[in-house]
Amino acid sequence: MRQQWSNVQELIPMRGKPVYTSDGEKLGDFEEIYHDEATKEPEWIRVRSATLGGILGTKHFLVPLAGAEFQDGEDPAIRVPYSKERVQDAPDVEGDWISEEEERRLYNYYGLQASERRSETQLPDVGIGEQHQHPA
Repeated sequence: MRQQWSNVQELIPMRGKPVYTSDGEKLGDFEEIYHDEATKEPEWIRVRSATLGGILGTKHFLVPLAGAEFQDGEDPAIRVPYSKERVQDAPDVEGDWISEEEERRLYNYYGLQASERRSETQLPDVGIGEQHQHPA
């Protein structure tokens, strides 16, 4: 098991693999990586979940990579340290970008500290709504 991914390239082969909750319930499939524009480090993943086998459509959820673990072997997967209900109730993010305001809401919701590293994210002098997180 690996705790952190240092770059987007390490995560790309995991696209399409299942994502499980802390209690082993399947959330859906790993669909997209969101990374910080300044640091290029991956911070969030988008998970796609089909409702009733896709009959009722699909939903997308953003989940932080902080604390996520990689399960390798015959059935590679990602395990996140949250319950299914917690992820499904997370604030919605529209589009392919995460604004600073949206990211702040997500960090607060998941009970995480925003990065203290110097980057375009979470700096006091960056205007609200500036787009800085985008898919890889």
